[in-house]
Amino acid sequence: MVPGIVLFALGILFLGYGRPIEGALFFVCLIFLIFNVLSGWFFLGDAGSYGLGAALVCYGLQGVAQGDFSAGFMASLLSYPCVDFLVTIIRRAREGESPLRPDNGHLHNWLYGFYATIFSSRVVSNSLTGLTISLCSSGVCLVIYLSGWLPIESNIWFGVFALQTALYLVVRSRLKNTQSMESPDTELGHLI
Repeated sequence: MVPGIVLFALGILFLGYGRPIEGALFFVCLIFLIFNVLSGWFFLGDAGSYGLGAALVCYGLQGVAQGDFSAGFMASLLSYPCVDFLVTIIRRAREGESPLRPDNGHLHNWLYGFYATIFSSRVVSNSLTGLTISLCSSGVCLVIYLSGWLPIESNIWFGVFALQTALYLVVRSRLKNTQSMESPDTELGHLI
């Protein structure tokens, strides 16, 4: 999931800036994503996920501060991690739980559980979960960017972010209503 989101984001950054560092990072994420999707053997782990996420946030903050793109564009580009983080904090606060406690109540866990009912392969379920989330968040931004429908400096991107947030909430609600979190297959959803 993280490599896909970062891959699409770096693709946009490389196309926009044309700097070799974004191209190199894009290529590394692409190779990693291909191996991960096909084999399921490679995982970034917390350090890799947080490291790539932090690098992307730094690029975003710098780009917004320099006026290269709008805050709405960055919100849309990073919609899944932003929305999932906020929903998790709110959900845990409502339940009286620590916001720092890990659990399987994330959309990607529910989506994995859904795919696991269709496909017997855990690799396929895991890969489809990551690809679905990447395509529906950062992938949407890449398509809009490449098509030229919205300039990246536009604040209309906040509308795209709102639509992505609504999609997240609807899909999460539907998946939650059709699955039990106690399903043994759902336990592996944290690997994404």
